[in-house]
Amino acid sequence: MFHTYPYVLGLIKLFIYKLFYGARLNIKGLPRLSGKASLRVRKNSRLELSDRSYIAEGTLIRVTQDAHFHLGKNSGFNSYCVITCRDKIHIGDDVICGPFVTIHDHDHDYHAENIKSSGYVSKPIVIEDNVWIGGNVVILKGVTIGTGSVIAAGSIVAKDVPPHTIVYNKVERVEKSIAK
Repeated sequence: MFHTYPYVLGLIKLFIYKLFYGARLNIKGLPRLSGKASLRVRKNSRLELSDRSYIAEGTLIRVTQDAHFHLGKNSGFNSYCVITCRDKIHIGDDVICGPFVTIHDHDHDYHAENIKSSGYVSKPIVIEDNVWIGGNVVILKGVTIGTGSVIAAGSIVAKDVPPHTIVYNKVERVEKSIAK
């Protein structure tokens, strides 16, 4: 059975975000936003949502000052994803992200003397069209994921992924057997 309440609540929330953020939030077509998702867009930044893009419950997208985030047509995030954009994140069309995906285009600058005021090192992330990202995937700064690729659940992506590639991190290692 189709429930319209969450959809309507998401439309209302998207309308309120548009009123509050103005030109910083660019909406093309009709994206879907869960009533339980959150968008944060700082000054001099831009968040673009394309037609039929979707953001499920619990997902948080943060676009900090002077940053740019783009979500392509028919692309979206399943539940409880966290995306932090300090530079640029571009997600193409028809990209599927499973639950609990984390995408950050920056690291803390660990070379600083004081870690609390260290600042960040940022590099853009590009996820091309028709990519499938499994649950619990972590995507780190400076990565390009090529068209038609699949990133298996639980993977950490720290290097570029060529088009039409399957990436998985195999961690089936036995540390110690339990004696009975």
